Amino acid sequence: MSVALNMIIGQKKEQYLKYALESTKWLDEHIIINTGNENNPNFSTIKQILPDAKIIPFKEEFTFSKARNLALDNTISPWIIWQDADEVHFDMFRGLVLEYSNTHYDAVVFGFHHFILDMFHYQSIDLRPNMFRKDGKRWVGNVHEQVQPLINVVTDDYRYHHYGYTKPQKEIYDNWKLYWSLNPDERWKCDEPRNPNDIISDRVTVAHDYIGEYPEVMKEYISKQKSMIKDYKFL
Repeated sequence: MSVALNMIIGQKKEQYLKYALESTKWLDEHIIINTGNENNPNFSTIKQILPDAKIIPFKEEFTFSKARNLALDNTISPWIIWQDADEVHFDMFRGLVLEYSNTHYDAVVFGFHHFILDMFHYQSIDLRPNMFRKDGKRWVGNVHEQVQPLINVVTDDYRYHHYGYTKPQKEIYDNWKLYWSLNPDERWKCDEPRNPNDIISDRVTVAHDYIGEYPEVMKEYISKQKSMIKDYKFL
């Protein structure tokens, strides 16, 4: 069965978009929701890697579920891969997707290494239903959205990489402000005095050394990176 990518991109230049798209360009269909304007700086990357991608402008008042539901509504394939612009997969993901797309499951949960501060340390391994059947599904929630209903779900031990927290801390702070603004219970955090350039440095205390492999499309990039953590200090 055919499988589609569903992704949201904003107006800010996405540091890892090239690698994210390279890692899933083999999918049958690519649906990308543009929440930025018609001069989005990410367009050139998308068109270079995925010339046939369907880029759809988002024109409503933004919530994550509205944007993801717009992607669903414009998808033909019966299966969806949920991927963010800072998530990169290994080559083996292709075989897993092919295998699961021919099963009776409603969704497949995979895990990701949640990298922090640099490309050599991670905070945790988190689970998420990255692959699900489109039929009857809708996204709910303004932020930290979830796809529902998911009934017959299987968990696989495959792990991919999430690099969102290796970006400049100011970008992470801007993302947090968006999340807080969409959650009535957290809007007060938008007005708290914070240093946008030093909001996750304290996470060095929970950093784990990453000793595994990296996605194949990242190998050259990783070879040029340097560690930003030494003896539980953010350099």
